[in-house]
Amino acid sequence: MKNFFRFFCLICTFFCAGFAYAQKALVKELKLNNGIPVYFRKNDTSQIDALAIVVKGGIAYYSQQDSGIESVLFDLLCEGSEKYPRNTINHISFSTESSVSASTSSDGSVMRTVAIKDYFLQMIEIAADLFKNPSMEQKAYDKIMTNCVQEIQSYMNDPQSLVLYYGDKMIYDGHPYATSSSVTDESVNNITLEKVRAFHKTIMDSRRISLVVYTNHTENEILELLNKEFADIPCGAEELKVLDFPAITVPAVNGVFLHPDAAKTGYAARFFASAPVTDPDYAVSRVASIIYDGIMFSVVRENYGACYSPQTYMESSFAPYACEYIFKISDLENFVKYVEEARLIMASGKVICGRDQDGNYIFEDLADRLEGYKNTYINKKYATQSTTYGIVARMAASLLQFGDVQKADELSVIAKRCTVQDVLRVFKKYWIDESSAWVVITGPEEESKVRF
Repeated sequence: MKNFFRFFCLICTFFCAGFAYAQKALVKELKLNNGIPVYFRKNDTSQIDALAIVVKGGIAYYSQQDSGIESVLFDLLCEGSEKYPRNTINHISFSTESSVSASTSSDGSVMRTVAIKDYFLQMIEIAADLFKNPSMEQKAYDKIMTNCVQEIQSYMNDPQSLVLYYGDKMIYDGHPYATSSSVTDESVNNITLEKVRAFHKTIMDSRRISLVVYTNHTENEILELLNKEFADIPCGAEELKVLDFPAITVPAVNGVFLHPDAAKTGYAARFFASAPVTDPDYAVSRVASIIYDGIMFSVVRENYGACYSPQTYMESSFAPYACEYIFKISDLENFVKYVEEARLIMASGKVICGRDQDGNYIFEDLADRLEGYKNTYINKKYATQSTTYGIVARMAASLLQFGDVQKADELSVIAKRCTVQDVLRVFKKYWIDESSAWVVITGPEEESKVRF
């Protein structure tokens, strides 16, 4: 049985590596007449096609005081143009089962359209017009900014969210990542419609734009249409902006913040620097976090009943942090030492697989369970690949973060090949050896109970 298991794991490793290679081979890079790259992938599995308009640069093109301006712009792009006002878009979307949407990250933004094959070419024309000629009306801007204000208010009144808010401000003070891709409480009053309209001109630069297409249509058909719709976008005259992201060091200063909605409980996170997304240790850290989450749950929640749920939160960036996040704490005096107990068990190379009749942990060697944890990570990575939207979204995100539409797939190959030694080395490097700080949100009456 053991030999069969080893053979099965070997097959999985070859499959994972082969899948990433096959995915890369499926993508063909083309060029429009103005140099805009087109990443073309033939859709042989469904009748649903998709286009992603990818704009690179992100927070390099706006200041901390204007955090979120690109997000507001891309939301406005989806609100209509003179040729295709909002009502027309709604009618077309409803009658053709099509959609236009956008998203923004610190690396850039993506505008997507998804449509049945028969309507896909029409939706490309619509998306191109929205992208190049948005109407950016006052009414649409007001609606978007009202939503931003409501989201900020909700965030600032949520103790669970405030843990990450305070941790983020502490870690990225003076760092390029202090600029957020989302509208913040500090930037919301700075983002005017005039600024957004002016900012639109900065993305009309063929050097910053890429197109990702997943379609049933032929390569020639798509290239001809994309040239018609996008080849008139000029090449910018200014030098392209690229930020340097220095590694972070979390100051070892714990903080307690009070909030009335955290009365009689607490929310906490221990922050520490983690592996950059471009580092092979990143994928290994993801596997380690899955293993460690199970141990934390067994110790902090099940054994001591000190919280509702513990988990690891990890940023995916060039200078990221991670944290042990403890949700709804019921034992503010002892939760820190319970988390430390879980950390020591993880560092020992053991996992908890149950408890005996006396309530003692039943341990198992991590080596005997590692393949299952690695497969859990890989399954999560590819879960979104089952839909057209997911495939294009993943390719676009990979392009923004790595400069390659398929580079993100290599993370799964790295994860599949990692060993117990790799997992324990990475866990020690980041979870144990890195400087760290706790941030706790609790009620005024509970402040004196917090122990670090």
